[in-house]
Amino acid sequence: MAFQLPIPTWVLVTDASQAHIYEITTLAGPLKAVSGFDMTAADTHGFSRDLKSDRPGRSFASTGNQRSAMEPRHDPHQLAEDRFAKSVAERLNHACGEKLFAQLVVIAPPRMLGVLRNEFSQAVHKVVAAEIHKDLVKSDKADILAHVKAELS
Repeated sequence: MAFQLPIPTWVLVTDASQAHIYEITTLAGPLKAVSGFDMTAADTHGFSRDLKSDRPGRSFASTGNQRSAMEPRHDPHQLAEDRFAKSVAERLNHACGEKLFAQLVVIAPPRMLGVLRNEFSQAVHKVVAAEIHKDLVKSDKADILAHVKAELS
């Protein structure tokens, strides 16, 4: 008999530009996609120059008439990734408040996992059963399930 998990258990598989949520009831599987929870960030693909509005500002040197370009304070790509992580966390915070899942397994690259941790509500933190520091967004369901089994068993 397969080990029963708290029902429903959700598995979040995300990176900086995509997020998928699956539901499982036993460690034997299968992973079932939760409808309406697939997310894609439109503004994290491509080049950073495509995310900026114009050329960097210019400033005068402290001596002489020389001018030079000013470096932006933030990487636009990083800001877009952080916005995406926040939107994923907001959706999970809301779903947790609605009691749509009882347990959560988070699979994400380390940086994304850190941003998600900062954005999760206290209620979500309480139901996180495991965190897997890997980028498995493009992996098949069998590979994801194998990682979940290894972490929870």
